[in-house]
Amino acid sequence: MTTPLEADQSQLQRRETYQMTLFEPFLLRGVTLKNRVVVSPMSQYRAQHGVANDWHLVHLGRFALGGAALVFCEATAVQEHGRRTHGDLGIWSDAHIDRLAAVTRFLSQEGAVAGIQLAHAGRKASERRPWHGETPVDSEDIAQRGEKPWAALGPSAIPYAEGWPAPAAMSIEDIREVIASFRIAAERAREAGFRVIEVYAAHGFLIHQFYSPLANQRRDDYGGSLEGRCRLALEIAAAIREVWPDEYPLVFRLSVTDWHPEGWQVDDTIYLAQRLKDLGVDAIDCSSGGISGRERPQGMTLEHGYQLALAARVHDRRHVRLGLARLRLPCTQRGGRPAGGLSQPQAPIRSCRCTACRLQSARSRQGPRLQESERRGDKARAVPVELSSGGLSWPLRRHRSDHDEYRRVHAAESLDLGEGQWWSVRQYQSPDFRFHP
Repeated sequence: MTTPLEADQSQLQRRETYQMTLFEPFLLRGVTLKNRVVVSPMSQYRAQHGVANDWHLVHLGRFALGGAALVFCEATAVQEHGRRTHGDLGIWSDAHIDRLAAVTRFLSQEGAVAGIQLAHAGRKASERRPWHGETPVDSEDIAQRGEKPWAALGPSAIPYAEGWPAPAAMSIEDIREVIASFRIAAERAREAGFRVIEVYAAHGFLIHQFYSPLANQRRDDYGGSLEGRCRLALEIAAAIREVWPDEYPLVFRLSVTDWHPEGWQVDDTIYLAQRLKDLGVDAIDCSSGGISGRERPQGMTLEHGYQLALAARVHDRRHVRLGLARLRLPCTQRGGRPAGGLSQPQAPIRSCRCTACRLQSARSRQGPRLQESERRGDKARAVPVELSSGGLSWPLRRHRSDHDEYRRVHAAESLDLGEGQWWSVRQYQSPDFRFHP
């Protein structure tokens, strides 16, 4: 009979057989990341007329100071009417370049690669900031903040959710303008110093609206069949790749499923991922849901690593590099392989929330033991690392806000790219929410 001590020793031995990869470099196309930690795009809603400011420099810069290898700027609108809120960043004008360049210069100086997420909100445009309710902008916003609503566009005149205005169905000319806007935005991103682009094609934004049959009821070349509904995503990818440097990575974030029997399915994502790969897209950032309203779809269970099985199916069928988005709470089982079937072993990570320098701290703690392992040439027994938030898992207190929900800091999200891995840090933050113990 195994004693508790023997069981603990056996678990420790199994744990030490997993290869430590967190601090190893990672090559994505022609860009080398110094480690596997990636900071996901996190909307801050602090821009004025789309222009970045000191808030964005400090918010993003602290992750570079903390040792992250790739730091993504938040969803950045390629057209002014493609913003989700009045506070969204923009890149629809040359006037946006200088302040974004200040951010990328600092990230580069601190050894991080600067990435940007290009976005168009489609029918989700003209929305209030989260602390104002995440509902459509109306006359109340004009009276209180001087912020006017604007007309939203979509593939069909189907509203985002109950109580939302129906968008204007886009004409072929509208679609061509959007494609051109993504292309020009990529050129501006290059000029601003970004080296990785992620196209936001998930969570109910415009491109997701086009490929999901729940939002697209068109009967022209951009609707109907799976090929037609995917056309916008493919033409945007091709347009960006034409002007984006060949050595720079291009990533797409997709909602792998709508969690609806009549909506977008995993097999559809597999088809689109292969088509995107053929056009020069280097990785698929896998998420799910978000196509209609804020209610969680039936069948969508929030648990540890709930996106991993979805990503595994895409990888197994198409061998595209993958990332995982929107994984709240730890996404690896402590001391074991990740849930969901991805085959690459991963170092156990408990959480990595809002402490920007936690990565550096963890690296320094593990340094002597890692160096000894590397000296012996025994990477398989390298010590796994755990990143934690130091207990900062408290809810956020409502403060000067009508919002009816508490917010929690998002935990680390583990990303497995098939041939390698990276880890992504997410966090929700707004000026109207404050920590309290």
